[in-house]
Amino acid sequence: MMKRILLPALLLFALVLSGCWDYEEYEDLVQVYALAIDFNKQSHETTVTVQYLPTTKQGKGGAQGDSRSQVGTVYSATDKTLYEALTKIEQVTLKRVFFGYLKVVIVGEDAAKYNMVDIIELSDRVPSLRSTAQIVVTPGKAEDTLSTFNASHISSSGEEIDNLLTVSRAIGSAFPVSILDFTQMLAVGGIEAVAPRVITVSKKTEPEAKGGIQGNTRFVEEREGAHRVAGMAVFKGDKLAGWLNDQETLGYGWITGKKINTFKTSETSDETDTKNIFYYHVSKSRSKIKVIMEKNEPLFEVDVKIVADLRKYYSTKGSEFLSPEEVELIENKLSESIRSDIEAALVKCQEEFKSDIFGFGFALFRKNPKLWQTEYAKKWDDVFPYTQVYINVDTKVINTGTNIRKLNLK
Repeated sequence: MMKRILLPALLLFALVLSGCWDYEEYEDLVQVYALAIDFNKQSHETTVTVQYLPTTKQGKGGAQGDSRSQVGTVYSATDKTLYEALTKIEQVTLKRVFFGYLKVVIVGEDAAKYNMVDIIELSDRVPSLRSTAQIVVTPGKAEDTLSTFNASHISSSGEEIDNLLTVSRAIGSAFPVSILDFTQMLAVGGIEAVAPRVITVSKKTEPEAKGGIQGNTRFVEEREGAHRVAGMAVFKGDKLAGWLNDQETLGYGWITGKKINTFKTSETSDETDTKNIFYYHVSKSRSKIKVIMEKNEPLFEVDVKIVADLRKYYSTKGSEFLSPEEVELIENKLSESIRSDIEAALVKCQEEFKSDIFGFGFALFRKNPKLWQTEYAKKWDDVFPYTQVYINVDTKVINTGTNIRKLNLK
């Protein structure tokens, strides 16, 4: 009797539970590759711009159309909140916006100053939005950055920026920060948040809408131009405080122990002749922040170790090989150059921004959590600008035994 009842019940459950209840066709989703967010401080409205790749079904032989069609489509919508703007975009595309393939989030300057928390919380509110997506900040409007494409590249602007972030990390011009990284920097005491800066150069100064504008939703015409990822955006709490230039960004990288492979130069004298310039290629870099308690006050020591190759130097003595004195001079000059980068970053962040992006406060917390919680957690913003930091740079040039004779011309 039991078997007669159980078998029909199992068959019924198998019919109900088979398949995915939330399954959707790939072609029925808007696959967002890049997202740009702007904020108008006068109207308090948010503008969301999305770039998505075509998801049309393949024809015979798997043809996907011409290469230009693969750069993506850009839509923009404005409303009181982020979510209402996204809803307007879905009404235009007639498809559900899907963020599972999102690579880059571009934040406009005003949005970074006034609306950063809502932007970061978007990853918690939208399940498909991956926290591994990279976040960048741009001076001006993020919409203009996303709607600018490089005609020499058969790729979307979002993909180009994503690739530029990889290159910038290696050479030390900027350092990628994911949404997860940024969220942790906002949440952890003793360290302030940073994000890479993306700069756009376009042939047109004003964006145009193709086919007119319907309300606050528009199809954005892409403009020809180029992008450059260089420098870092510095935050104080959840608000943009300012920008680091190329030298200050390198200084930030030296202090925080980023893996940098870049070219460096140093001058042997005040003369402008290129023969007085050393050229190096940094192959390895690492650093360590030490906390020193002196008279119940924290001091910090930054130890930076660099390994580099000498790429150009002509011996003043006409010798084929470098003397020990010349090797010492070469290494000292590189140390001085790196020290100047570090000092520039410290001055900018301590005196102008008063923002501890280096994590000195977090280093103090790790060394003495009780002291941090009882003495410094609440007043670190006031203490950091006056904290003394000692810099030790140890450089090693590893190819000084090679022949350094210059090319003799007839």
